[in-house]
Amino acid sequence: MTHDDAVHAADALAQALREQGLSWNVAARDRLAVLTPRPEAGTVEIDPALRRWVVQAAQRAGFSHVAIEVPDRALSSGATLPGRQPV
Repeated sequence: MTHDDAVHAADALAQALREQGLSWNVAARDRLAVLTPRPEAGTVEIDPALRRWVVQAAQRAGFSHVAIEVPDRALSSGATLPGRQPV
């Protein structure tokens, strides 16, 4: 993926996230999309359906992998993301 392709893919994914009401930053690392909730996003609930939707949206934008960086302040109490998650 060229730099221009990565920028275009990140913009497309960020737009798709906004359309779903998700206030997340998108950074492209080649074919990896790194998503980070913005401070105004508040608590982040990442259920299996949302995770699947995010992966599919990233793939449609041109990414092959997705990482979701969730800062401690954004996790709901007791929330965990154990091991590899199915898509």
